[in-house]
Formats: sequence, structure tokens, C-alpha cells
Amino acid sequence: MAAMLMYGVSLREKMLKGVNDYLRLASSSYGPSSYNTIIDKNGDIKASKDSYSGGMNVNFEDQFEGLGYKLMKEASHQMSLECGDGRGLVSILTASMINDGMTALNEGANPIPLRDGMNKCLAKVLNILKNESLPASDERIKTVALSASGSEDIANNIYKAIMDSGDGGIVSVIKGKTNETELIETAGLRFNQGLQNISMLNEKNEITVDDPYILLTSTKLQNINDILPILEQIRAANRPLIIIADDFDSSIKDVIEQNNLNNVFRVYLIKAPGVGEDKRILMNNIRVFTGSIIYTEHLIDHMREASIDDLGGCSEIVISKTKTTIIGGHGSKEDIKEQASYLKGLIKNTTKDYEKRAYGLMLQGLTGKAIQIAVGASLDSDTVVELYQRALNSTMSAKRHGVLAGGGSALYQIKLELSSANDEAKGEQILINALKKPLEVLLKNAGINRLPAIGKNQGINVLANKEANMLEEGIIDSAELIMEALKISVSISSSY
Repeated sequence: MAAMLMYGVSLREKMLKGVNDYLRLASSSYGPSSYNTIIDKNGDIKASKDSYSGGMNVNFEDQFEGLGYKLMKEASHQMSLECGDGRGLVSILTASMINDGMTALNEGANPIPLRDGMNKCLAKVLNILKNESLPASDERIKTVALSASGSEDIANNIYKAIMDSGDGGIVSVIKGKTNETELIETAGLRFNQGLQNISMLNEKNEITVDDPYILLTSTKLQNINDILPILEQIRAANRPLIIIADDFDSSIKDVIEQNNLNNVFRVYLIKAPGVGEDKRILMNNIRVFTGSIIYTEHLIDHMREASIDDLGGCSEIVISKTKTTIIGGHGSKEDIKEQASYLKGLIKNTTKDYEKRAYGLMLQGLTGKAIQIAVGASLDSDTVVELYQRALNSTMSAKRHGVLAGGGSALYQIKLELSSANDEAKGEQILINALKKPLEVLLKNAGINRLPAIGKNQGINVLANKEANMLEEGIIDSAELIMEALKISVSISSSY
């Protein structure tokens, strides 16, 4: 295709068509009264409420319309990465801001004050939402799971998994090997460091590695010869290797990257978590949990001579850009118990509150449970696993950051409270106007033609078509999900 250039109003109008095409798709799947989308995938036609899967690979004859569509896909993708759910909400907010922003630009508004006004208003709205969010009680956790999944069975399984895992526990969703969905209890350890060779990540920006060997070193890996014998052995064994090191020289990354791409072996690089003394403790937690040896600077010669029998391991490891979750470590119970006793001693002996909290989290991470929701095998198991995962993400988000009145009422109430004709004020109004859109879409999908009385925690139960106290009705949303949707919408739309 020949290169084409387009500017100003003409370009924005073309892109806007793609934006609104995506909005129609996203709106149809929003809320409890959403519609099915007919998806034709290589001749396999099915009806699904997951319109996003069907709309991911839409092609446009007009490349500029396609740009607008891709912009909306990016908003949904970012939302999925941040919260694992909320794609409908972020799509509705983003499209509203883009449409109103284009109108303002066509009327001659300066884009810089518009953007500044949107960001200023965003700060106000986020502050209000933070102040209004409520802690997620056990009952509310179950309610969010039901709201996010639309299924009593899914909600019950998610709720039980979260309760069984306890504070600091890990809950994950996997494909089961039987026809029944079951909860499998194992041990798990999670830390805040992600994959260094990010080309190995999938479209969800994570990778699950089964039955890997694990190599730990407290030094920066700079010479490929230091690990060459290990690499040759894992290649022969045809098993993946996880290397957790203080850092990696670029030459190491390049060699690993090239060999991974050529399917010579599968090696995943992760930087050690923490800093200073915390890093030493966290690496020891990983060591005892996985049954590994930490190769320090003085043990590099031993690493060159190591056998794969000297390495640690686990049943499964899930790695994203920012987090690593180790499931079913091969460490001994005695070593884990000894490390836990050491951490308890640190907690007891320190007089500093922040150290007590830090050591407490390390202890919690080392001794916490991991519950896997093994979804029963079925003809549509991929769809059910995806539904479980999205509902779990929303529920865990609510558990961590609290809840707000749902059904679009929290945002609509803020819209009524805020009002803002210079260009910066126009920018604020763009965001304020977007706050009413989620409720409007919910009402439209439910066939309700009236606007309910909106007040604090007051809204409408669209399934029953009655005004209600949203908290009393159990219609609630994750506070984090709503706030992230707003942040992403402002970021994407202000770049339009």
C-alpha cells in the first residue's frame, strides 16, 4: 500500500469512525443485560457475550479508520493488563472523551489546555472515589465475584478459593483435567519482579512455565560461559530453566534471546527482588521454597561445574512484566520452617514499625497457601477459564482496594457534583460528561428509558428495573477497577 498522509479535521473524523465502531462492539457486552455477539472465526460461528475476542482482529479497508479502532483496542488492552477486567467500562469512557475532545478541537480549542483540564479533573475525581471507597468485607467479596461472573457457581468457587488461601495467599485459574471444577491447594510464593526477556511473554503479557529448573545467583551474570554447562544440560533434558540473578549483562540477554527464538532451549531471566538486606532475605525465601542453591560471587566456579540435579524447581511458575508467582516449590518443609522461624525472630527483635511490616509480608509470602481453581474440561473450557480469570481479577482488586456503589452510579453521582469558558474548563467538562456514559449504556442495554434519581449510593438495579440503594442490593464494583479505567481513558483520549 502506498503511503498516505492526512491531517486535522479530516484525519480526526476518519479515526472517530473507527473509535465508534469499537464502542458499539464494547457497549453491547456491557452490564448484566448485555447482548450476544456473533463471531465468525475461520468459519466457526458462535454467539458469545465476549465481544472483545471477536473484535480483536477486525481489519479496515480505510487505514485511518483502523487507527481509531486500534486506539480503542489499546485502551482495552491496557485495562486488561492492569486489572484483568473492565474493558467495557474503559471503552465507554475513552470513546466519550475522544468524541467530546474532537468536537472541542473542531471548534478551535487548544489541545494543551484541554489535556491539562482533563488531568486536573481526573485528580479531583480520583480523590473523591478514594474517599468514598469502602473496605471489602467477606460478603462484599462474594458479591463482586457474582457481579463480575454472572454465575453463582463461579462466584462460590472464587469466594471459597480466596477465603481458603487466607491473607497473602495466591489464587489462580487453570484448565482442569477432569469434567468437574475443583479447588487444588498447594504452596505458592509471589514477588515483585518480572521477566527480563519480554519477547517470551504472550498477548496478556505473561507466561506460564511448567516444571522448570530454577537457578539462583546473587551476582550479576556477565559471562555466558558461567552458565554454559547448565544450558547444555537443560537442552538435553528438554526442560525450561528459570534464572533469578542480581542482574544480567546485555550480552547474556542477547544470547538467551537468540537461542530461545531458535528453539534451542527455553530460558527465562528474572532479576532478584528487593534491595539491600531485603533482597538477601527474599532470595533466601526463594531458595528454601524451591530447594535451590544461591550461587554467590565466591561460588561462581561451582556454578560452572553444577549439574541440573543441583538446581531447584517447582511445578509451575507464572511470570509477567512486573510479578513472578512460583507454585508448588520443591523445597523441603524443614528448610521452609527454619526460614519462617528466622523471619519471626526478625519481627520480634526489631523496634521499627516499617521493618515489622516488611518482615511480616515476607513471612506471609513464604508460608501462604496457593489455591488453583481447576476449571472442568468442556467444549467451551477456554471461554469459561477466561470468565473465571476476569471475575477473579475483579474480586482480588476489590479485596485489596475496596469497593464502590456499582451500576455506573458512583461515577454519575460525581458528575452531578462537579461543574465547570476557557479551554482548560472545556477539558474538565470532557471528563465530567464521560462520567454519565456507563450508566446510560447500562440503561440502554436493559431497555430502560428513564433516568433514575441518583444520590449517594443510590442508583438503579437494571435487572429488576427499580431504584435502589446499590450497597444494600449488593451492586458494587472494585474501586481500583473504576479508577484505573479513568486513568487509562484520560491517557489514551488526550493523545488523540
